[in-house]
Amino acid sequence: MKKTRWFIFIIVSITLFGCIEDNYTTDATHKLNFSTEELSFDTLFNTIASPTKSFLVFNNHKKSINISSIQLASGAQSYFRLNVNGLIDAENKFNDIDIPANDSIFIFVELTISEQNDNNPIFIQDAILFNTNGNTQQVKLSAYGQNITIFNSKTITSDTTLDNTRPFLIYNYLNVKDGCTLTLEEGVQIFLHNNANIIINGNLTAEGTLENPIKIQGDRLDKMNDINKTPYAYLPGQWGGIYLQSPNGNHSLKNVNIIGGTNGILLLGTTSNKPNLNIENSRIHTMTYNGIYTLNGNTDIVNTEISNCGTSCLNIIGGNNRITHCTIANYYEWAIRETPAVQISNYFIDGNWLYLYELQSAVFQNSILFGNRAEELALNKDTISQQNNAFNFYFSDCLIKSSEISTKQFNNIIWANATTNTNIFVNTSIENISQTGYYNFTLLNNAPACNKANKDVATIYPTDKNGINRFADGKPDIGAYEKIQQ
Repeated sequence: MKKTRWFIFIIVSITLFGCIEDNYTTDATHKLNFSTEELSFDTLFNTIASPTKSFLVFNNHKKSINISSIQLASGAQSYFRLNVNGLIDAENKFNDIDIPANDSIFIFVELTISEQNDNNPIFIQDAILFNTNGNTQQVKLSAYGQNITIFNSKTITSDTTLDNTRPFLIYNYLNVKDGCTLTLEEGVQIFLHNNANIIINGNLTAEGTLENPIKIQGDRLDKMNDINKTPYAYLPGQWGGIYLQSPNGNHSLKNVNIIGGTNGILLLGTTSNKPNLNIENSRIHTMTYNGIYTLNGNTDIVNTEISNCGTSCLNIIGGNNRITHCTIANYYEWAIRETPAVQISNYFIDGNWLYLYELQSAVFQNSILFGNRAEELALNKDTISQQNNAFNFYFSDCLIKSSEISTKQFNNIIWANATTNTNIFVNTSIENISQTGYYNFTLLNNAPACNKANKDVATIYPTDKNGINRFADGKPDIGAYEKIQQ
C-alpha cells in the first residue's frame, strides 16, 4: 500500500512540473520589448541624487518569460541605481525575474555622480543588460554631470565676488550683510532650491555680457511629463525671490536672465530713503507674483523684457522710475490673472493701514505694455487720504494694451484694445514648444510697434536686447527687440 502511494505522488509531481515548464517560453526568438531604448537624464549636479525615471519591460508573448538576470554593464561601480518592480539590490543585479504572459514590469533608475576634478560638464554612460533565453538586450543610460558650489543658509559678511568657475546652488538663502557688496562676474549661474531666496541687505552688482549672460533660476533641470516636455525651470514658483532690501542700496544688473521664481526682484525703500536699481539688457520671466516690485526706489530699466507674471510684470509704488525700450508682456498661463501687466501707484494698503509714497516720476519711453487681458495698465492714485500725494507719470511713443486715456501725460501712444492689434509677437504660448519654440516676444514684421520708436530716444540705445542695430533699416522699433526681418 505504501509503494502505491509513493508511485502516485511521483506521477503527480512530474505532471505538475511539466505544466509549470510548459507555461514559460524558452524560444530564443521570443525577446523582451521596452517602452524606451535609451533613458537620458538632463544635466545633474554632482553629489546630489537625480530625480527618479522609469520605463516598462514588456512580455508580449502568450507564455510567461523568465529574465535570468538584470544588471548594469558597469556593475557595482556604476553611478546609476536600479529598482526592478520594487526590488532593490546593493550590487544592482537581479536574477530570475518573471513576467507573466502579455504583462510588464517597471524599472526605476536613479543616479548620483561624485564630485569630479574637471569643472566642465562630464558625460556619463551605462546600460541595463537583460539576459533572457540566451539573448542579451539592453537599455542605454546617459547623463551629464556638473560640479557645483553649494551655499546653505550662507551669510556674506564682506565684499565678495563670485566667478563662473562653477555654478552655485542655494538652499534656504544667500544673505548679503548690510554695507557689503556681492559681485557676480559674467557667465555666473545661480540655481536656487525650492523656496530659497537671495537677500541683499547691502549692494548687488551682476554684470554679464551679451555673449556670456548671468543666469538665475530654479535647480530642477529636468522636464515635466507633459505633452510639451516643458522644462521645470520655466514653471513659476520654483524658488523664492531676490530681495533688495537696503534703503541705501545701489544695485546694477546687466545681461541677467532671471526665470521661474515666486517673485523676481523686490526693491524695498522707505519713506525717506530710496535705493537705486539699474537694469539693462536683461530678462525677468515667469514669476508667481511680480516680475519687478519697486517700493519708493530709483529705478532705471532699459532694453529689458519683463514677462509672464501671475500678479504684475512691473509693480511701481512711489519713487523715481524710468523705463526705456522695454517689452512688458504678460501671457501668464498657470492661473487666472486678475491684475494688469503694469501697475503704477502712490500708495498701498496693508490691512487697515494706508501707506503713502510720493510718485515723483514714472517715465515710459519707446516701450510695450501688452498681454492677454483687455487692460494691461493700471494707474492707482491715492484718493483716500485727502492729501496732495505726488502722482507724476508720463508715457511717450509706447504701444499700450488699454482703453485710450486722453490726458497730457500720454504722448504719441499706440492704443490696442481687446480685439485689435493682438498678434504682435512671434510666440505667446507654451503649447507645442517643440515645434514653435518657447515664448518669444520678438516683434512680428507687421506689428504696430514696428518703425514707431522715437529716434532721439533710440539713438541713446542704438542696439536692442539681442545686440541688433536699431537703425539697420533706419526705422527703430518700440520695445526691447527689433522686429524679425523677412
